[in-house]
Amino acid sequence: MLALAASVVTLITMWLVGNKDVRGFYLGLANQALWLAFIYQTEQWGFLILTVANTYINVRNIILWSNDRRTRPLR
Repeated sequence: MLALAASVVTLITMWLVGNKDVRGFYLGLANQALWLAFIYQTEQWGFLILTVANTYINVRNIILWSNDRRTRPLR
């Protein structure tokens, strides 16, 4: 169930980012907690590298998008 929740949130994140909505990166950052819980629960430690990389990418993109005033969500 945890993997399903994390997967659905990942898809929503991708949708938001595809619409140039910076909230997608914040949601993606929060979603890493779900993935960490999944990794711990299932002991699938190989996913830890992906989670660390996704956390870095989300933080990086939040910083870059926050500094770029030209980026606006599509309405």
